[in-house]
Amino acid sequence: MSLEDLVQGWAARGFADFPGLAIDGSIPLKQELVNQLIAEFLRSPPAASSSARPGLPEPLRLALLQMIKKIEVRATEGVITLQVEVRS
Repeated sequence: MSLEDLVQGWAARGFADFPGLAIDGSIPLKQELVNQLIAEFLRSPPAASSSARPGLPEPLRLALLQMIKKIEVRATEGVITLQVEVRS
């Protein structure tokens, strides 16, 4: 069993295996990595099952995603700026 399988199992059970779990911290990420993750998300097809996904209704989410051409993140100390370029 892979680490990914373990984490997915824990998440599926609401982390019930870790009673009292509390996480407080930060994960420093390079701006380039965040931009790469966003670009990959925008390129990836929607998940096969969206019924479990919270948030916007799937048709609206897909319509909004199709309007987005590019998203870039700029980070300075204490400030994260998202620049969104939409299709014309």
